[in-house]
Amino acid sequence: MDDWTLLVALSGSIIALTALVIITVRHRFKGSITIAAASILGIFAGVSGASHGPGEILQGDIAPNGNIIEAWPELTSLGGEPAMTLIPNFGVTGIVTVILGLAVSIWSATRIQSKSGDLVLILLSVMMLLVGGGLIPPVIGVVAGIIGARVRQKDLKTSHRKHKACPVETRYMERPSTLSSQSSKCKGERSAWSLDAINDSLRPQKLSSFG
Repeated sequence: MDDWTLLVALSGSIIALTALVIITVRHRFKGSITIAAASILGIFAGVSGASHGPGEILQGDIAPNGNIIEAWPELTSLGGEPAMTLIPNFGVTGIVTVILGLAVSIWSATRIQSKSGDLVLILLSVMMLLVGGGLIPPVIGVVAGIIGARVRQKDLKTSHRKHKACPVETRYMERPSTLSSQSSKCKGERSAWSLDAINDSLRPQKLSSFG
């Protein structure tokens, strides 16, 4: 297989797998364009990183000459797909690379919006860098995690502002007649009213009527 044939086959596989994962989980991207971009970057990083694995596995059960290796030595147009590994075995390096690359892709597609999802993605990307997942794909994964972190921080700030705008203590002190107006101001939030709170707000009126 010549250099260009290998390049086309490898690039086509990366694009096809990335597109397949995106199509499979596209319903998760309807909430935010920014988080969708982070997810797509993470998926691409994982698939690209995993693509180094087969080349490393094909080099056999031998030790590399150093920490900097070539995942696909035949791919001279890309410098042999340089990578870095702390594992002194090409075969094991390739297997771990594939596993971590798939983990990065799956996590980016399903869990990047979860609590600490961005930090886990960054950690997985760094691990992929250290076990032969290439030099560029892990960087893309870290960028995706940073974008996810910024989105999560923005969501937390927005939620905090909404909470300050509609404090629970104010709701319990309001009369029932103001419930509708207070609800319209805090549209989108669940009502925090309980039966005991409503009874407490009505009790002074009942006592005054008997007096």
